[in-house]
Amino acid sequence: MLFVAAIPVIIISTSVRSLVLDPSFYESGQVRYGAARTTGLQQAQLQASNRALVSYFASSADDLAAELQRQGQSGILFNEREATHLSDVRGLVRGVFTLQLVALAYAVLFVVIGCALARSRFIIPLAHRALWGGVLTLIVLGVFAALSTVDFSQLFLVFHLVSFSNDLWILNPNTDYLIRMFPQAFFFDASVALAVNSAIGAMTLAIVTGAVVLMGKRMSKFQQA
Repeated sequence: MLFVAAIPVIIISTSVRSLVLDPSFYESGQVRYGAARTTGLQQAQLQASNRALVSYFASSADDLAAELQRQGQSGILFNEREATHLSDVRGLVRGVFTLQLVALAYAVLFVVIGCALARSRFIIPLAHRALWGGVLTLIVLGVFAALSTVDFSQLFLVFHLVSFSNDLWILNPNTDYLIRMFPQAFFFDASVALAVNSAIGAMTLAIVTGAVVLMGKRMSKFQQA
């Protein structure tokens, strides 16, 4: 069932997009983990850097340094290794965004064609598929939560090994700003936020579509009586 499989892709990738493009989320983590102290940067500089990163991830512009300057961050903040890694990260992020749009386009097309062909008879089968999509999303999130709880550091390592074809993600906290602005603890919090947001979306979908399926069964029994 391709539609069922598209549901977790849509929900999780939407949560990823909302976090990646939210500079206030970056700032909250930096305040929590004392980025101003560890980097020596002023809060205004960190905020400018966050806005620049969001703009960089959201656009196709290649010049991160120019984006940093446009957002008010003067001077060179990230060295060549960090800048190249951020370019790799943007490629990964843009891939997730593309996957979201493809899955969403497929889901919309599936619904439109189904409604056009079967009209009202399609509502219950659609709700049933969406319900299973919500359940599948919760299962995926449950597996992810279990792995994160057992050993997030190992999961974080495997993610980098699978996602990147180089070792530029291995940074030095003594010399590189990026790892001080976004320590591993920040990404653990981001993973939790991603899981919670996705779970809320999945549970909402499951509850609503489950109610529709249940209502359809009751109406069917009533009509047969």
